[in-house]
Amino acid sequence: MRGIVVSLILFLIVTGVLLHRTSAQGNGAALATPTTPTLMAIPTNTPTSAGATPTARRTLSQVQTQPTQPAATSTTPIAVAPTAVPTEAGEPAVQTDEADAQHAVENELAEVSLADVDEERQEAATDADQHLASAASADDPLHAGIWVDAIHTIDGGVMAMILPETANVRSAPTTDAPIVAELLAGWPITLYGAETGEMVSGTDVWYRTWSGSYLSAATVGPFVAPTPDETFTGHWVDVDLTTNYAIAYVDSTPVYAAITITGKPGFETPTGVYTVFRRVESDTLDSSTTGIAPGDPESYLIADVPHVQYFAEGGFALHANYWSDPWEYGYDRSHGCVNLMPEDAAWFWSFLSLGSAVSIHY
Repeated sequence: MRGIVVSLILFLIVTGVLLHRTSAQGNGAALATPTTPTLMAIPTNTPTSAGATPTARRTLSQVQTQPTQPAATSTTPIAVAPTAVPTEAGEPAVQTDEADAQHAVENELAEVSLADVDEERQEAATDADQHLASAASADDPLHAGIWVDAIHTIDGGVMAMILPETANVRSAPTTDAPIVAELLAGWPITLYGAETGEMVSGTDVWYRTWSGSYLSAATVGPFVAPTPDETFTGHWVDVDLTTNYAIAYVDSTPVYAAITITGKPGFETPTGVYTVFRRVESDTLDSSTTGIAPGDPESYLIADVPHVQYFAEGGFALHANYWSDPWEYGYDRSHGCVNLMPEDAAWFWSFLSLGSAVSIHY
């Protein structure tokens, strides 16, 4: 009996020890293998706070391993639809595009108004200028008194005539200035304004020439064209063989005058009404073409004659003359042509054309 009791006690002791060891091993395993806590992703359709837009959540591991990046800022302009512009009570709302259009119209009207003002100012300024010009003309000797009837040229000049036997053209309105040219009695010259200078023969008025030089008013008088017996339409020229002047006309208005050399006795310039039928800017004048044989005392051969305008058969023409002495102008010294100073020939070349009338008379 005692043996059975001892065996039972031993069994109970062994069983308790074994149970204790098993419990200890389970607790040790739990401490040796710690688990990593995880955060489950919230579905994108999970409701969030009111008014917020649902966004995908990242796990805690994603937050730790991926640094947060700042949000990119877009520079693309955003188109905004036109909206109603607040207006005063009782006025209809105006859309932005309409408002812009209205402002554009208002600006355009303002510009038109300013343009009208500018135009009025310009007209007023023009009137003032014309008034001043009229006042200046009244004080300008070339546009008053004896000069009223003088020939007025197309370019605004006034034609004068040299009065003394000779007159010096000077570089400045004083007798101390260098002499630019010497003009002879009866020569026409175009004047373009008056200035005050040295007193000469009781006057301190000096006139400007086309070249910007000066003539004393004491040496010139107005060139008044005589009334022609016949006039023609358009541009034409009247050649007076008595006075040896060639006067240019536009219809019945004289606009220029030049001194000439015309045909000497035996080689007279033909009289009558002709027209320019041939023009040569530079030509050779050969007496053999007019019936004068080579070797004849009156024969000639002149090359490079400028601005030749033929008006009658037999070689008769208006042309420049660069070979005669100055004193020969105003006299009958040619073989029948109407000779002009080079600058005058150039003027008539520009003025006349094929078909222009040439009236020649005594």
